[in-house]
Amino acid sequence: MKSNLKTLPDELKYRFFKTIFGDISVSEFEQWLYQTDDVERHLMADDYLDLISYNFKQPGAKYGLVQILEKHINLGEYQTWKLENLLNSVERKEGNYPSAITEFYDLYCRGYGFLDDLGFGYGLALDCPYTSNGHGSFEDLTKQQQLELADSFFPQIITEIERVRNWLHSGKIVLTGEKDELGHYEYVDNRTEEEIRPTTFTKESNSTTVKKWWQVWK
Repeated sequence: MKSNLKTLPDELKYRFFKTIFGDISVSEFEQWLYQTDDVERHLMADDYLDLISYNFKQPGAKYGLVQILEKHINLGEYQTWKLENLLNSVERKEGNYPSAITEFYDLYCRGYGFLDDLGFGYGLALDCPYTSNGHGSFEDLTKQQQLELADSFFPQIITEIERVRNWLHSGKIVLTGEKDELGHYEYVDNRTEEEIRPTTFTKESNSTTVKKWWQVWK
């Protein structure tokens, strides 16, 4: 039986989110679980028993733990939280933000069509950079090259980040957490035709765009 999602307090909900995402390790989650009574107080008895009796030391423990935790969260809310973290990481240049930029293109390909500008204009430019020998790959770049190419996107990329964040906050884009029969992420699109139209980049203009970014430090 699925827990009532509304009963989870924010602290517990976000701890579940961070564990699924990987910010909290399986061992850290296990240690916390045994030291707190918050989970027992907010999950039904059978749900709590499934979690407290889980074998955290088994091979592939992360996969099984994620399956358990996902029963108690709103997947659309989790996907929104995850995307906002990605947007914030790039905007603030925190962590491995060049890799985060390439994630925009990956998410676009996996169904989030509203990330077209961030995905094609910036994500693909990093994921498949243009070199003197043609198109390369993100992994072929040194860490310094990844940073320099990513930094060349600023401040323009901030405008696109703010647009996507505004869509999420205003309900123009609503992530459902569901996938279609092809495994693509689904979402509700409440944008106007003007908002849907790409403002900066298109698929056709991307290879020219990639060359332009690369020339900054070629």
